[in-house]
Amino acid sequence: MNSQPDVFKQPPPPLPARAIKLPTTHETILPNGLTVIVVEDTRLPLVSYRLALRTGDAHDPADLPGLMDMLTGLPTEGTETRTSREIADEVARLGATLQAGANSDYTTVAASSLAVFCDQILELLADVTLHPVFPENEVELAKQNTKESLKQQRAQPSFLAGETVARVMFGEHPYHVTAPTPESIDATTRDRLVEFHRSVFVANNAVLFVAGDVKQEVILEKVEDLFGGWQPGSVTTDQFPAPGFSDLAWSKASSDWGSSVTSATGKFTFSDFLNLFLFSEKYDLGLMIKALQTRGLFESLAEPNLVAESGKEAAPTWQSRCSSRSSGSS
Repeated sequence: MNSQPDVFKQPPPPLPARAIKLPTTHETILPNGLTVIVVEDTRLPLVSYRLALRTGDAHDPADLPGLMDMLTGLPTEGTETRTSREIADEVARLGATLQAGANSDYTTVAASSLAVFCDQILELLADVTLHPVFPENEVELAKQNTKESLKQQRAQPSFLAGETVARVMFGEHPYHVTAPTPESIDATTRDRLVEFHRSVFVANNAVLFVAGDVKQEVILEKVEDLFGGWQPGSVTTDQFPAPGFSDLAWSKASSDWGSSVTSATGKFTFSDFLNLFLFSEKYDLGLMIKALQTRGLFESLAEPNLVAESGKEAAPTWQSRCSSRSSGSS
């Protein structure tokens, strides 16, 4: 039998390393404090804009979690000169994209288009950023949609487990908030959205990134024309508690959870819980939730069958369940 050629036995040698040539960036700070960063890239006839604000979900008012997420869904629903339909039609006509969103640390309003339409889409981006009107009917619709989405999320064990572990891991830091509450949604009004937008969307709290087939001098002139009148405001530095375990969370983790399983598994440490959670795809998530609910951390999870009632046979422990899985799979 003929042996296989060596080419099938050894991988080919690596190609020579190629030099990475990063494009040159041009940074300008306008008199109102807006930072503009332009990256000229003529390889494709495209342009992308990202207006980033140094404020995210973690900066929501304490009584209104989810406010920034709701706010970022509304600028494209109407401005002082355009209706929601007119904005959508214009974006479609240009074959462009226009959207806003937020994460824990920052908020972005993003747009992209062919370079030939770069002025038009930038003008739209400026309009929805600076002049949203937050129509009352759209605010009410957003509130109803958020409520329905929250109901679906809270029906998922993985969401509830993630919500609880965020509280345990981040303590009093705003990162522990993973979703709004029905009460905060009901308390959100158009006036609160307008007030929050006015305080957060200020020039010296923003950076505009422009990348694509543009000329720095030309695009900067257009930016100054559209955003030059944007007023600066008061920007406070973050003064959040250090991320960490709150006293209550640490107490429940190291004492309550441990004592709840001591009779079956021996000492159950906080690190044991974290290990089980972080690798929860290998274990029964329902049992993890049962242990949390038993300690009062899942008051909203109305599934009494998950908790072993007094006088009845206890449900299998994590250790016994994991052992049975290991023995069953061997």
